[in-house]
Amino acid sequence: MTLVYLPGSLCDERLFAGQIAVLGSRHQPIVVDYTGCTSIQDMARRALASTTGPLLPIGLSLGGIVAAEMIEQAPDRIVSCVLLDTNLAPPDERQVASRHRWASQTRTGRFPDVVQELVPSLTIDPVRNGGLVADMALKVGPRRFLEQNEALINREHDRSPIIGCFERPVLVIVGASDQVCPPSVHRELVDSAPNGRMSVVAGAGHLSTIDRPGAVSDLIAAWLSDQTLNT
Repeated sequence: MTLVYLPGSLCDERLFAGQIAVLGSRHQPIVVDYTGCTSIQDMARRALASTTGPLLPIGLSLGGIVAAEMIEQAPDRIVSCVLLDTNLAPPDERQVASRHRWASQTRTGRFPDVVQELVPSLTIDPVRNGGLVADMALKVGPRRFLEQNEALINREHDRSPIIGCFERPVLVIVGASDQVCPPSVHRELVDSAPNGRMSVVAGAGHLSTIDRPGAVSDLIAAWLSDQTLNT
């Protein structure tokens, strides 16, 4: 089984460094690069084409939306799923307005300003983790950010029902202090899942895998072990 890691917007493989270090010896890891994809559907197709055989998507934020779309496109290949700090609903008017503003700033050469604005909302500890978060974003760069931003603006339908119809195991993880996708959103999601489990990570914000990498890795490892024992 391949673990397919799906980063959030403005994130690269370092988002999942802690999890890959812990889980990589037991399961082949692939981190999906969304470059050139301007829709959630295209991102999911890219992820599904990254390898053959059974997959377990692990997606954070944008990556969680992509994971749900992977289930929609190829349900027979998805053995289970981990969703972290995500919201599968379409964006509201406020979110769309913010994303259009960020796109305008980026196109006029102010991408670093966008990054500076976003960093405090992504980690609970900007002093400790802000440098890494900003460096990931700057490495992703303005072109790929605009692609990801377009995909997020144009996600027109709620993908929560996909999880509600998915009968295989789903682990939902959220940082207790996530300002972007708060725990209440995740409780609604896991309550709809036929075989869902939820864990709230204390001392973590939106990028829970960076704020509390060890705690998140332990949760996923224990859950995977439980799935193995029960299959």
